Amino acid sequence: MTLLGVGEQRLYHITHLSNLAAIIKTGCLLADSSTAWGRRPTVELTSPESREVRRDAVISDDSSATVASYVPFFLSPDSDMWCNFRNQDPDVRIAPAVAGSPASGFIMLVSTVTKALESGTAAVVVTDGDPAVAATRFATTPDANERMLRNLRAHEDSPAILSAEYLVSECFDFSLITLIAVGNDRTRDDVKAQLKAAGRPTKVSVYPPWFQKPEKVELLPA
Repeated sequence: MTLLGVGEQRLYHITHLSNLAAIIKTGCLLADSSTAWGRRPTVELTSPESREVRRDAVISDDSSATVASYVPFFLSPDSDMWCNFRNQDPDVRIAPAVAGSPASGFIMLVSTVTKALESGTAAVVVTDGDPAVAATRFATTPDANERMLRNLRAHEDSPAILSAEYLVSECFDFSLITLIAVGNDRTRDDVKAQLKAAGRPTKVSVYPPWFQKPEKVELLPA
């Protein structure tokens, strides 16, 4: 893949702070359907119904792999699902157990397309919308990945990029995470303490706008 123009695209994986210790211990983010799970996440952002739909959504006719076989990343810190959570707007994708809870209880693990492709072994899929929706298109080859990313980045005022996902098969090594974004100083100190104890030098930054109720933005039609 020619990364010029898309390699710096940031990728965002949202998880609850209580899940971080297990992620650090495992050394990677695991796909929902991975057989490597020792214990499921303590707190799930995604509803059981949404997870079931993703477990049934096949990536392509050439493979039995489903969306749940991939570690999901958003392409924006203001993805529509995360904005709905922060706004406390109804969303079937959000677990009822966490709906209405403070966004500051979550953390954002950030990487880039370049980092995601570093190992050269993981299969990558880019979507132009929610991968559980039938109308969503899947880019499953390196050239198609790049074309779709370029198109999404060329239309940043479109709602498409806010629901699009970057999917990495099976697992995503924690060493490829370049930044952990948090909502406040207390969470930053907690995360830093866990990283220090594990000998992980990952950067941690407080970025409140990503965890506060978002401002209403007028989006252009897709």
